Amino acid sequence: MTPLSRIASPPEVRARLAASLLLAAACLFWAGNFVVGRAAAGGIPPAGLALWRWVVAGLVLAPFTARTLWAERAGLAQAARILLALGLLGVCGFTTLTYVALNKTEAINAALANSLIPLAILAAASVLDRERPRRAKMSGLALSLAGVAVVVARGDPAALAGLAVNAGDLLLLVAVVAWALYTVLLRRVPGELGARLGPLGLLAATIVFGLPPLWLCRLGELAFGGGPMPSDAASLGVVA
Repeated sequence: MTPLSRIASPPEVRARLAASLLLAAACLFWAGNFVVGRAAAGGIPPAGLALWRWVVAGLVLAPFTARTLWAERAGLAQAARILLALGLLGVCGFTTLTYVALNKTEAINAALANSLIPLAILAAASVLDRERPRRAKMSGLALSLAGVAVVVARGDPAALAGLAVNAGDLLLLVAVVAWALYTVLLRRVPGELGARLGPLGLLAATIVFGLPPLWLCRLGELAFGGGPMPSDAASLGVVA
C-alpha cells in the first residue's frame, strides 16, 4: 500500500497540473512564434519584426514591472554586464536569428531545431559551469533526440543520409546556441536582485537591456536594404 504521506494533497495536485499546463502553453507559444515568423517571411523585415514584437512585450509588462525596475535601478546598474549579455543572447540574438532563418527554411525545421535546446543547454552548462549531467537527464535527452530523428527521417533511417541542410537551418542552430547560453547565464544574475525582481521583473529588465542592440540590428538591416515595417492590419497582427 502507498503510505499516506506519499499521496499528493489537492494543493499539490493543482500545483502539478498548473505546471503541466504552463509547460504545454510554453510549447504552444514556441510553435506559434515559428509559424508567425514563417508567415512574415518576405513581407516583414526579420530584425524589424523582432524589434517591434519585443517592444510590444515590454509595453505589456510595463504596468506590472515599471515600479519594481525603478526601485531596483541601482541593482540593475550593478548587474548591467550580465543583463546586457542576457539581452544580447535572448532578446536580440535568438529572436533575430530565428526570424532571419525562417526566411530561408520552414517552420517545422525551426521546431525540430528547437528540440535540440536541451542538448545545447547541457553542453553550455558543462563548459561554463563545469556541470556534469546526470544519467537520468542524458537518458531523457537521448529519448528526445531519437524522437527528433524519427520525425526528420519520417520513420526511414536511410533518409538521414540524404538529409539536406540549408543556410536557414544553420542559422537556427546558431539561435539554439544563443538560447542555451542565455539559459545558463540566467544563473549569473545576483540571487538577491533576481528575488526582488521576480520572474516578470527579470524578463522586463532583460528586454530593457536587449532593445538597444536590437535597435542596432534594425538600423543595420535598413542600411543593407531592409524595407520599412508595413502598416497594414495583417502585419500589425503579426507583430502583436
